[in-house]
Amino acid sequence: MKCMNNCLWYLSLKLGAYLICFVFLLTSITICILINARIITGVHVFPSTLKVLIVVLAVTHGLLFVSTCALLYALCMEKLWPLLLFILITIIVAINEIIIISYIIAERDSLPDEAVKLAAGQSFILFGVVYSAVEVFSLYWQWRQDILDGRPPHTTFEE
Repeated sequence: MKCMNNCLWYLSLKLGAYLICFVFLLTSITICILINARIITGVHVFPSTLKVLIVVLAVTHGLLFVSTCALLYALCMEKLWPLLLFILITIIVAINEIIIISYIIAERDSLPDEAVKLAAGQSFILFGVVYSAVEVFSLYWQWRQDILDGRPPHTTFEE
């Protein structure tokens, strides 16, 4: 019975970590789509290259979604290649975000203040998503090692 309780506790913690990661991800994608759509269709006139960069910014969030799905697959199936895919796509997304945000900030005079605030906000959201995914992976790895070693899953709660 004690083993069954430990396994249920382990699975509920794992599911909770996945849900937290998805909440960060969905928030990021929703904010990106809503505000970028407003900027693209707004009354302000933007250079065509900036419109393309804003679309690329939305695509990078899509890539982030794909990479997070790869991470979750890696956690569920305990495979290494999806984890490497997650790391690679996350690095590409981060580089894209830095380039795009730098361009947006450099063209500050031709943009409304909301766009500059959006650029800064998206970088923090991206950091939050990546940090959460890394936390999920590290927690999962610790719990997996505890289970393999025959110990109850490690928690921060007092028993």
